[in-house]
Formats: sequence, structure tokens, C-alpha cells
Amino acid sequence: MNSEVYSHLVEIDEDTGVLSIYRIFPRRRELYTSVELPSGPCVAGNAVFDDFFKLLGENIVFDSPQGRRCLGLDDEDGEVLGPG
Repeated sequence: MNSEVYSHLVEIDEDTGVLSIYRIFPRRRELYTSVELPSGPCVAGNAVFDDFFKLLGENIVFDSPQGRRCLGLDDEDGEVLGPG
């Protein structure tokens, strides 16, 4: 896991329907992941959209060293802790 401090930028390309998450460092930006946006109308409670938004949030939090530390998800060495 990267121990550098960075922020995240979420960018949506309306032409391609792709959402990209970038790591933003002081002097560069690095692509973390890209996913296609779900098609169709966004309806609360729709499993496709619920799963998409859950995955999006998990991607950002689990990639964030600061987020993992604040939530107690890292051990002393900065490694992500597994279940139970």
C-alpha cells in the first residue's frame, strides 16, 4: 500500500460514461481506477446503483491511508486489516 499522503479526484467523462478516480500527489496525479457508469435512470434502492455507489465509496476509503487510519482499518505497519 502506498504510504505517501495524497487526495482523491473523481472525474466523470460524460462522452464515454466512464468515472475515473485519481490519486492527487503534490506534483503529479496517478490513475487509481476507472469504471463505466451504470446505464439507465438512477433509482434509490436499485441493487445495481446501490452496489455501484458502495463500491465507489469503498474504493476511495480503502485507498486512503488517512481514511484507513481514522477508521482503525490499518495495523501499526500501515497494512490493511482483514475481517475479524
